[in-house]
Amino acid sequence: MILDDAREAMNDLVTLTGVMGDHGTPDVYSLLANQGRLVALYQKVGEERTKKFNAKESRYLGRKLEQARQYHANRYNVNDNTNKMMSTADATEAALLVVGDESQQEIDSATEWELYGTFLKSRERAIDHSRQVVSFLGKAEKNPCEAWCPAGFAKVLNPTLPSLA
Repeated sequence: MILDDAREAMNDLVTLTGVMGDHGTPDVYSLLANQGRLVALYQKVGEERTKKFNAKESRYLGRKLEQARQYHANRYNVNDNTNKMMSTADATEAALLVVGDESQQEIDSATEWELYGTFLKSRERAIDHSRQVVSFLGKAEKNPCEAWCPAGFAKVLNPTLPSLA
């Protein structure tokens, strides 16, 4: 399930960054990979959310339409040729029957709008993630160990490097 995957990725992020509380350095490659996973899951969760929104609203509309049909069927006998006047409530229910398809189109439009919002936010997060990866790779290229090694580790590998402290 998507929410389980998203929860797992969030827990992985907490685990990866937990070492920072003890002034440790998280594994940057794992951290960046998990961040990419979170971006993808954000999009999937958003898509699933819009599907659930559509289903919820469609069920609501279906229930209201069936309610109006039943009300109308129970209120008026089709075989009765008397000219009964509709009350305001009757007219409201009859109108709901007439505009049911338009209401479904409105729900579909709202769902599509939500989906576009999800894609937009996912795109923004993907761009931010890409910037962070590029920044990290740029630092790693210039100073291979300083970008991700624990403090002082670069000095151990290459004693000629100036101290970062």
